[in-house]
Amino acid sequence: MGMSILDDYDPGDDLRKLAETDYEAAKLKRGVEAADYVAKKYWNIEFLAATGNVEERKAQAGISQAHDISKLKYFDALEASEKIQNERRTLQLRIDVWRSLNANRRQG
Repeated sequence: MGMSILDDYDPGDDLRKLAETDYEAAKLKRGVEAADYVAKKYWNIEFLAATGNVEERKAQAGISQAHDISKLKYFDALEASEKIQNERRTLQLRIDVWRSLNANRRQG
């Protein structure tokens, strides 16, 4: 049987990191939701202030500076949230692989 890269792995550190990042992950997710709300709010404000038919007003709202800035903040919040979520998924995957390998070893 070959050596596994997880032979000397202790899931304690990963479990601790998961526990320590619960609140941060939740805050970052909240930041995404808040930034999305603000972006939609600015779009609505710009739409209501615009003139012309509906399609022209949509276009004006979509290209407004306030909406652009708020969308960029949304994308920054999304990136930060996705980064920590990806890190947490990697930790969880390592734990799951370790569990699977140990279960297989116990079964023979």
